Amino acid sequence: MDKQIGREIYLDVCKGIAMLLVVMQHVGAGLDAGVAFICRVDVPLFFLVSGFLAYRVTIDLRNSCIKKLVHIGIPFLAATLFAALWYGLRPLDVLFDIGKCGYWFLESLLMMQLLFYAIYSIDKYAGYKYITLSGGVEVMLLLLSKFGPESLDNIMGISYMARYFPCFTAGILLRRHRFADLHRGIGTLLVFVTCVGFTYNGADKNLNFILNVLAYLSSSVVFFYFIKALQVRLPAMAVKYLACVGRHTLGIYIIHFYFVFQLPQTSEYFVVNFMSTFSVACAVVMLSLVTSLLLSKSTLLNFLLSR
Repeated sequence: MDKQIGREIYLDVCKGIAMLLVVMQHVGAGLDAGVAFICRVDVPLFFLVSGFLAYRVTIDLRNSCIKKLVHIGIPFLAATLFAALWYGLRPLDVLFDIGKCGYWFLESLLMMQLLFYAIYSIDKYAGYKYITLSGGVEVMLLLLSKFGPESLDNIMGISYMARYFPCFTAGILLRRHRFADLHRGIGTLLVFVTCVGFTYNGADKNLNFILNVLAYLSSSVVFFYFIKALQVRLPAMAVKYLACVGRHTLGIYIIHFYFVFQLPQTSEYFVVNFMSTFSVACAVVMLSLVTSLLLSKSTLLNFLLSR
């Protein structure tokens, strides 16, 4: 147990690895199909860990909702406003765009947290009723992403939530039911689902989307348990670095877009592409972390970047 933060350190290591994968995807996933395949687990892993950390047996729903609105909603609005000014865009155009200059993740995370609280108010023990209600929410999100107005998707990121809400829910269920390990047979099945979901590219776009959702869910669970087991075998320095990144993901995520650049094609070999992408991503993460810590010396920016 990490006494400084009062929770098991592998959770921060998971977030740190997810953050590295996010930056790797933005830097060089377009160079190599293998690198792109690995990086696709970045956001699903973030959402799974977020769900894992969200669940507690006793939650003050009113105060929790207010905290999430403040700790996620305000940084989201501030980041999109600054991005709009930086890129010379109208703030409303950014807010009404589905990507939101890359900050859609914060909006989706906030929406999932609020959905969780709504379902929790009905079944706080995350039993069959909770699973049924979460499944119903996912079906609703899928239907809205397919048949709902495009403007609603652009404003609220419905299609993003439809992709990743199962990962968030999986984190809640793993925490609630205390699944310490992943059975080898189940893990093998999840790896198979991941490979099929990420590689299948048929003519039916609806089937592709559903398979992607299943692949995001299965890959996040597999990586979660893999990192949990791997963390105790990593060098202490690597664990310390990844945990530090994991504890400052909000600031790094907000700032890293201003340091990211697309690597040029330099090799046809996966290992070379992976190492070059990984090295640049580590540098970008460190630069973003240092910048975030320096900016947080300001009282206002500390409020925005350190939540």
